[in-house]
Amino acid sequence: MHAVYKQLHPPTAVNCCVQSTFTSPTDINLIISKANVVELYTLKQRREGTDDDFKSHLVLTRVFELYGNVMSLCPVRLAGNQVDALMISFEEEAKVLSNISNKNIFSINFFYVRCAALIIYDNKLVLLPFKQEKSVLESNEESFLMDEVDQPTNIHSDKKAELPINRQVIIDLKKLGLHTWCGRLAQKRNTCGVTAISFEMSKILQASASGATLQPSQTQTTWNINKLPHECYMLLALKEKVGGGALILGTNSIIHVNTKATYGLSLNDFAVDDPESACQALDKSNYILFLDTAAALFLSKNRILISMHNGDMYVMHIFNQANSVRQILLVKTKTSVPASCMCNLTNNYLFMGSRLGDSLLVYYNEKRLQSEEPDTKRRRITSDAYQSKKQSSSSASVDQDDDFLFALESNGGAAGAAGAAGAGVGNQNDLMLEDNNVEFDERFDKSNEDEEDAAANIYSNHRHLDSSSAPYKMVTYEFAVRDTIKNIGPISSMIVGDSSALDAFSNSKKSSNSNLEIIACSGQGLNGHISILQRNLRPEINSSTSLPFQVEQMWTLKKFNAGADGDDTYLVLALNNATKILQSGSGLNEITDKTQFESNRTTLFACNMIGTKYALQIIRNKAILLSDVDQKVSQLRFNSDVRLCSVCDPYVVITFSDGTCTLVCASEQGELTQPSTPRINYEHGKVTAASLYKNTAINKSLFSIGNQQQQQQQQQHATFCVVTFTSGAMEIYTVPDFDQVFTCLQFTQFYSTIHDEHPSQEEALDFAQNHGTVVKYPFVSEILLKSIGQSRAGAFNNEDPHLLVLMSDQSIHVYRAFSYQQSDHDDHRLSSLRFARVQHDDYLPGVLSKQQHLETIQFDSKDSIFHQPKSSSSSSSSRRRNQFIHFENIGHLGGVFLLGNKPAWFLTERSHLRIQPMSQDGQAIRAFAPYHNNRSCAFGFVYYLARNNSFRVCQFNDDPLVKYNSYWPIRKIPIRCTPYAAAYHQDTRCCIVATSVSTRATLHEDYDALPPGGRYPPPQQLKHTIKLYSGTTANRCAPLCLSREDVDSDDDDDDDQDSYQARERQRARDKKYNKREGDPKELINLLAVGTGYQETEDESCRGRIIVFDLEPQELQSGANSDETLYRLNPLCIKELKGPVSSVVALEGYLIVSVGPKLYVYFFDWKNKQLAPASFYDAQFFVTSMNTIKNYIVYGDMFKGLHFMRWREKGHRLTLLAKDYRHLSAGGSLTETYSTEYLVDDQVLGLLCADADKNLQLFGYAPKSAESIGGKRLLPMADFHIASHVNSMIRMKMRMLDEHQNAVVNVTSTRGRQDKLTLTTDANKQFLLFATLDGGIGYICLIDEPTHRRMSMLQTKMYTQLQHAAGLHPKSYRLYRSKNDHHVHKKNVIDGQLLWRFAHFSVRTQMDLAKQIGTTSEQLLQNMQELNQLTFFF
Repeated sequence: MHAVYKQLHPPTAVNCCVQSTFTSPTDINLIISKANVVELYTLKQRREGTDDDFKSHLVLTRVFELYGNVMSLCPVRLAGNQVDALMISFEEEAKVLSNISNKNIFSINFFYVRCAALIIYDNKLVLLPFKQEKSVLESNEESFLMDEVDQPTNIHSDKKAELPINRQVIIDLKKLGLHTWCGRLAQKRNTCGVTAISFEMSKILQASASGATLQPSQTQTTWNINKLPHECYMLLALKEKVGGGALILGTNSIIHVNTKATYGLSLNDFAVDDPESACQALDKSNYILFLDTAAALFLSKNRILISMHNGDMYVMHIFNQANSVRQILLVKTKTSVPASCMCNLTNNYLFMGSRLGDSLLVYYNEKRLQSEEPDTKRRRITSDAYQSKKQSSSSASVDQDDDFLFALESNGGAAGAAGAAGAGVGNQNDLMLEDNNVEFDERFDKSNEDEEDAAANIYSNHRHLDSSSAPYKMVTYEFAVRDTIKNIGPISSMIVGDSSALDAFSNSKKSSNSNLEIIACSGQGLNGHISILQRNLRPEINSSTSLPFQVEQMWTLKKFNAGADGDDTYLVLALNNATKILQSGSGLNEITDKTQFESNRTTLFACNMIGTKYALQIIRNKAILLSDVDQKVSQLRFNSDVRLCSVCDPYVVITFSDGTCTLVCASEQGELTQPSTPRINYEHGKVTAASLYKNTAINKSLFSIGNQQQQQQQQQHATFCVVTFTSGAMEIYTVPDFDQVFTCLQFTQFYSTIHDEHPSQEEALDFAQNHGTVVKYPFVSEILLKSIGQSRAGAFNNEDPHLLVLMSDQSIHVYRAFSYQQSDHDDHRLSSLRFARVQHDDYLPGVLSKQQHLETIQFDSKDSIFHQPKSSSSSSSSRRRNQFIHFENIGHLGGVFLLGNKPAWFLTERSHLRIQPMSQDGQAIRAFAPYHNNRSCAFGFVYYLARNNSFRVCQFNDDPLVKYNSYWPIRKIPIRCTPYAAAYHQDTRCCIVATSVSTRATLHEDYDALPPGGRYPPPQQLKHTIKLYSGTTANRCAPLCLSREDVDSDDDDDDDQDSYQARERQRARDKKYNKREGDPKELINLLAVGTGYQETEDESCRGRIIVFDLEPQELQSGANSDETLYRLNPLCIKELKGPVSSVVALEGYLIVSVGPKLYVYFFDWKNKQLAPASFYDAQFFVTSMNTIKNYIVYGDMFKGLHFMRWREKGHRLTLLAKDYRHLSAGGSLTETYSTEYLVDDQVLGLLCADADKNLQLFGYAPKSAESIGGKRLLPMADFHIASHVNSMIRMKMRMLDEHQNAVVNVTSTRGRQDKLTLTTDANKQFLLFATLDGGIGYICLIDEPTHRRMSMLQTKMYTQLQHAAGLHPKSYRLYRSKNDHHVHKKNVIDGQLLWRFAHFSVRTQMDLAKQIGTTSEQLLQNMQELNQLTFFF
């Protein structure tokens, strides 16, 4: 078996974040890591109105995909550099812009930019000195290794912090000298310790120069503190002015250490005064809580922000006296997402990265609450009143404390590239997100008052501080969300649903492969979400009609002299040999006979000119200017036929079919003129495409000519023209002078970066002689240089120029413009302009060869050098029209739409390009135009389908939960609970989700009660609920999630069962059962839910199987009659003697895994109960199980994969084979996370994902000698995916029609239906999986010739390419095993590496392909086929 792995959606869960100055000395950069992806953002701010009114957002500058999971990030400023370098630690090594490599690095830190300290091998410390200017370190860059000082051999170094010392490097290490566990805490609880070690720099240099290991005698232990609580997990270094030393955070306490444990704060009564502890006396905190898995960040030198595991945010105030801490106070502020990491940016901005929710850019502002001498007359609450108020608020609903989170969910967290729209910070609009301008209700102000009262009471109750304490101003903080980074992870469960029933204009009400969508469960607690992902962009269809004629292209025109913000009044339809004009009003009415447009000839281009004063119509050899629909003011004839047009008011550049181009200008007086003959260098060949670009104020620095002084003295050119030639050259000219300012002679080689070559006269002449009369295939068929970005009013216009290139083989190449400052500037050239190639996996070159190009060029032809293939019999096929349609505002987004058989949207998210296909109709889109009508379709668009002459008016969904310009179009729905599992009911098209919420536990009478009056957080329990989500045609924009019914699985039982039902763990699956006894043909879809609940340690775990049926619900009065709601009807409940871990259908039966046993049941409809049929003892706890026909595969916690068969005759479960590798190799035990089948015709593979983040593919071959008579599963392939896979789905692979090409120009299929025939084959399947990092990918089987070809290419790419951070992809993808004797089966192709081949330059592609004995066209064809065969959603 041979397979290929490819990642479809990148990981989204944020692990690390750090602030840096990385791109330029003036930029504020945010660097975050998501598994193996590092993203570089730039903080953009804009002042509006008052001095305190800012709008800010994050711009995605660069994305690095590394071959290693990032463990930590740290910036460092090296000598002589004005920007930072980035040091990254991985699980097995560290890199920093040089060859620095160490094993097993767990933590990293820097000290005064002098050296880096790393802990390796658990008990080794490494110091890496950095080269410094004017320092004794200038000539020494060697690293050295030392043993940790005064620590036993079994020490585990976990964390470290930096202590501020001027002349010495001091490292604070948290060590774990002894181990304990929950059953031994009464006797062994103080197992942690802290050691501070100092090094003199002279000794460091001496040891480094000699290559010796630094000995303990050469170091100094400043202080050593042992016997600290076992739950300590974090160290925070304090400055000398705040007490110095380090602050130790534990689950139950906070301890300050500085030569000794000077102060301790007890958070609950689990942290008791222990005479054996280093900190014997503990103050009691004003809050009762657990501080586990918290993230901390310094807001100032004596105030620390703490983000709890449930999203609560606390500010820790530190009071000090001299060099010791005297008091620590906690003040609760808001409820937000649980942060996994936090970092300060600048100007009161901080970033909260999260793995369980969206990551936030937050603006915080101080607000003084008390001065040094608090006034007794100030507003305060007495202790008793405050406690009573606190109790009453805690018993209320959760929305009393989570207004910060409520702001995110009210806005859907869709901040996008917008910042806060409130007028400053401190008013009611502080947490309002710009994207949708949703304000808070009155509880926001009440919450602020409660926090201020609480803080005032806390401060007044702690006025016993020593009078000699340093002056301290008690302040509160106000927080406002400025930007949000979406996160769909961790994906606990993933299913595939069908939304075709939700589309009123769908061709079929049956399930369709083009209407599938992914439904993912993610998040925890109040941050729980259901994410609906679609690979295709599916707009909301307002109306659809069938036209009696075929449309070639369409354009919309605004009302004359109505302004740029007016409605689109006229619609120009270009037919084969005619033009029709429609006017919008109550509908679209034809007014062709009432206009002066050329209606008896087809239109090639139309637009508004001079704002909306005139309208321009271009036909075959003439341009017409109209001042009104019935008034023609000017026209201009051409000597050749028009091929393509590009407009930039008031200029129009026209490319003719003879390979020339001209510039047309419209004046205010209504005249069309040609200013002068364009001085285009035709020595480079004929012109194939041209595009105009208008330089805006935002991008003024990109298209600037000369140095800054010359730019200020002379007026800059506002318009430029990009021209491409048959020789493969590209040039940029100024408009209207047509001065050459940019030249790239090898443009069609598509290098990663394009710059101005500025060839000399000799070089230009030599190129013209060798290539001027040669046509290089594929040639540029169309080019477009436009700014793509958001267009929402009041938000940032993130307009970044992108260069889109459409080749004659229908491949698309995209470049992004950026500025590169260099010392040698040419005063008359665009010397600082660069174009960086944007990598994408869509629209790769297809199977077309030079003889099969859709367009060919006959260089010596006098009339038209462009010729279509002879198969295109339609007379209109020779007229080529623009396929790139630029729009400025559709749904408040700006971008480009691509026409053809594979239509797509080119949008940007934070200035990063996103390509969203729009092929859910399964047919070509021949015509498209933006359309704005405030009455019926605000900021929408219209398009025409070629197959059935369908004309549609559409809009983007304005729901704030829907985001179209993300990596995939997504609708993220907050459910404010933790989703565990999901199932899709095929008959009703409903989604069933098993969820839980945390509530206060009701303890049983027999339970040991907590001591009365103790300071213990209230015990919590999980209340589980099954939620039913159904989609309706009443609101098509919300598939599967419009109406909801919460159904308790025990709503018909007594109260005693509700007590344990609240602690059940649910696994939902949608399965088939035999409805009538003796009739195996009639089946019905039912829902089976497996649960498990635990009472106490003295009682064994129990579980149940609950079977539901979905039945229609009676509509209430006034409800929509077209709307069908369903409810869950429980059919039976079966008690089990263990927890249910998996429920799967098995040919009309139900197979259930209960702990280490498998049971098979069938449903008895007569008695409405589950009857047992068979059982099997699996020996170990089963974690995952799947079935196909009568075959079963399951994985357990220790012994890996097992393959079984079910025989209905005799009702027997038979073990066929299992994985014996863990026994023969020495007993390496790895938990299995998920299992699934992989089908390819006659080949059946068994795939499993384990706890070490591996994927293993097994085969069942009973005839093979290695299988020991068929009892052993043979390992066929293994692969390290570097993420935990928790959910897998088998998908049928798409099959292409052999008689049709997958990459076909729309103009070449005018004689037949413009539809790409796509079918599925159940015998060929691929596997879709989701990870806990928020990533989605697939793995599919490929044939041996394709694997051999790709494998050789992969080997060449290992050694002949420069990889990011110097990491080797081969070692990264090797199977990770705890067993040293593992034999690797490397039969999986790394698609993430291989797909980079499509974005190499043409020359590099040819060289690599030649080395392995094939062609680049063949390799690109294999990649394109895999893209199309696995394209769904």
